[in-house]
Amino acid sequence: MRVLASLTPRERVMVIGGGAVLIAALAYQFAWRPLRADLAETRAEIAAYMQVQAAARAADLPAAATTTAPVPRDPPATRITRTAQAAGLRLSRIEPEGDLLNVTLGEVPFEALIGWLTTLEEAENLGVSGIEIDRRAAPGVVSARIALEEL
Repeated sequence: MRVLASLTPRERVMVIGGGAVLIAALAYQFAWRPLRADLAETRAEIAAYMQVQAAARAADLPAAATTTAPVPRDPPATRITRTAQAAGLRLSRIEPEGDLLNVTLGEVPFEALIGWLTTLEEAENLGVSGIEIDRRAAPGVVSARIALEEL
């Protein structure tokens, strides 16, 4: 406080104003910007989740139809690879982890990914246990990490 008292009124205003601007700039850089980025990412994830849920609800079959459908005998990895190729998707990696298969896809169209997941659930008896979708720079293009399991 002695330092401020020894300054002229004009210098005090400049020091206090500069300190306030510095604090505001630091708060913006280290608090506000990361929060906004996380919010945008979370909103994108929620939108993707809602689209997956809407596609799943739209594709729901009556219970009798799902119980009478034959269960494919191919291993899950073969069914995943076959349906991904049919959907035009390129798989980066398939890793088994207990009862799950972790599938990684590079840059793929979002609509094709959702259609492929619907096909896996309806026709191949494989369900999504966990999913992480990241958007890419190109519009409508995402990368995904998906945990699949037998239904």
